[in-house]
This record gives sequence, C-alpha cells and structure tokens, in this order.
Amino acid sequence: MSLLVTGLGVVSFVVIAIFLAAFLRYCITASHREIRWLFVPSRRIRLREIRFVSTKPVWYAEKWYNTFRLRGRRLIIYRRNGQFRPIAISPAAPFVFKAELDAAVERVFPRRLRMVVNTQPEAKLEVASL
Repeated sequence: MSLLVTGLGVVSFVVIAIFLAAFLRYCITASHREIRWLFVPSRRIRLREIRFVSTKPVWYAEKWYNTFRLRGRRLIIYRRNGQFRPIAISPAAPFVFKAELDAAVERVFPRRLRMVVNTQPEAKLEVASL
C-alpha cells in the first residue's frame, strides 16, 4: 500500500513539474533579460553582463527550459563575470530570440559587437570600424 502511495506521489510530482515548466517565459526589457514564471520575474540578467550567446550545450549551465523536448531550441547565455555559470534557455524561436537579444545588448552597450565585412570577394576580410 505504501509503495502505491509513494508511486502515485512521484507520478503526480512529475506531472505537476511538467505542467509548471510550461509557464516559463523569456522576456527582454530595456535593461534586463528576464525569465518569468506566471508573470513573476524569477531570474534576471543585466544586458551589460552578457558576453555572448551560443547554441552549443554545456553540462554545467543553469537550466531554465520550458520544454522537455529541446529539439535544437537551446541557447546558452554566457556572462562577462566568469564566476557565474552560464544560463541555458529554450525559446520557441531560438535564432529570432538571439537576434533580438543581440540587438538589445547593442542598444545598451554600443560598439560591443564587432562585425567582419567582406567588401570585395577577392580581398582579405577586414574588421569594420564602427
């Protein structure tokens, strides 16, 4: 009997965790990138702290996924301060979210991103001065 009650408790906990994970939302504000759960900010990162965003998974990242089937939806956000772990998120459109995040970081911290421009196909690649 106690094994049945324990099994039902574990199954109900997993079902509730799956249900609640679906309510995680990722938001970019004027100065922060927020992870919200039921409209309450639960994790906030200043845009100035973001060093770069990658799609390569790392095992030691903080995982803030809103799905259990990632299927290429994973983005890893690295911060300038190296003592903090990177944050892994799973937006529905990861490359669109990455472009919006890069644009927001560029608005807050201009000239942080350097662009490589090839003006002539035969010429060498040059770093553009912004």
